[in-house]
Amino acid sequence: MRVYERKYCYGTSRARTGGFQLAWQNRLSEGTQLLEKTLTRVGDEPSRARARLLALLGHYRTNSGFLEEGDVLEREAIEMAKALDDPHLLGSEVMFSRLYYFQHIFDVRAYLDAIDETTALQKVHGSPSDLSMTVGNAIVALVCAGQFERVRSLHAEVMPLSTAYGDVGTAAQLELFDSFVDTATGHFSRARKRQKKVISMFSEAGMPWTSTVIATAAAPGGIADEEEEELLIETNIWVTDQGLPEGELLYEVTNPNTGEVIALLDLAWPEGLQTGYSDPVALTVDEDVDTLEIASSQGFRCFADVEAFRAYVNQEILALEIA
Repeated sequence: MRVYERKYCYGTSRARTGGFQLAWQNRLSEGTQLLEKTLTRVGDEPSRARARLLALLGHYRTNSGFLEEGDVLEREAIEMAKALDDPHLLGSEVMFSRLYYFQHIFDVRAYLDAIDETTALQKVHGSPSDLSMTVGNAIVALVCAGQFERVRSLHAEVMPLSTAYGDVGTAAQLELFDSFVDTATGHFSRARKRQKKVISMFSEAGMPWTSTVIATAAAPGGIADEEEEELLIETNIWVTDQGLPEGELLYEVTNPNTGEVIALLDLAWPEGLQTGYSDPVALTVDEDVDTLEIASSQGFRCFADVEAFRAYVNQEILALEIA
């Protein structure tokens, strides 16, 4: 804490800078102490400095799990910014911090309303970097609400701003949540490519969020391209046409002790094609040795090509059912 106090506590601006840096590093306890001390020095009179510090402290308390306390601080910051008649302050740091509260309580409707209010203020009174960060945050709500086309359009609108202003966090979030849209709409190979890009962006920027995507994007296995993806979907349809259960695309094999994803199987039936009567089975097209060894160690019977898999289904599963 002392290093950050010496470096950032010479003024409220530096305290906020230190607070933001500690937030990015997830050092919430240290950041809270820094902001509380600075607020004491600023005093209780309404001011731009106090409103900013209240909003950031509210963000800290919300992210620390103290939702009611964060809510009170953020409401005070909003009312103060309105009383000061400062739409730039309201639309930038104050309302931006408020978005995280709705994210944590998962009130998607309120989240979307707050996003619309914040972006409207920023387009008139804010800066491109303000808008960039807000949209990066807003993408979460839009994905949850299923507004996929809006996610795509905002990506196209904001990515140039993020790149121009060096806002790596927003640029990476845009790619990450676009990958969620890809997954939700069945474009698994495209999602995987985006996630690998996100890992590079986070790693190069020294950000600690790489773990949010590294499990699925860096684990061995997975669908190589859209042609392979289409082949797997067609095979899955063929299986269900035989009266058998649907398989899971991009099935995650996890470490039973840690829950970490250790491999991705292209198409898998973890309970077997006949629940309780056949072994777990997977179609693993053009996968490496590591993926096959992991799958085998978890009891999966693996097939490297579709023809061999279909032969297995016809000869051992369907024939077994007829008998």
